[in-house]
Amino acid sequence: FNNFPAWATSFWALGVWGAFAGSILLLLRRRIAFHAFAVSIIGLIGSRFYQRSVDIPDSLQTTGAAIFLAAIWVVALFLLYYSRRMTNAGILR
Repeated sequence: FNNFPAWATSFWALGVWGAFAGSILLLLRRRIAFHAFAVSIIGLIGSRFYQRSVDIPDSLQTTGAAIFLAAIWVVALFLLYYSRRMTNAGILR
């Protein structure tokens, strides 16, 4: 992680802090939660792009790591979908 270039670290930060902000905004029932989750998805895409472009040792490419990555994608996309649905339903103001 310490060897990531600045742009990859920036995407990682967008993903983490976007998801954090979106979760807090969702709890506060704010419409802007959708936008925070969208920023999180952009961060996830950029971060994943970097991870795919570097050589990762075989010892780190395990089935558990793949399942964990899939879980991150599923949760992130669900939160984006859920926040959009709640906004359209008028629950988020």
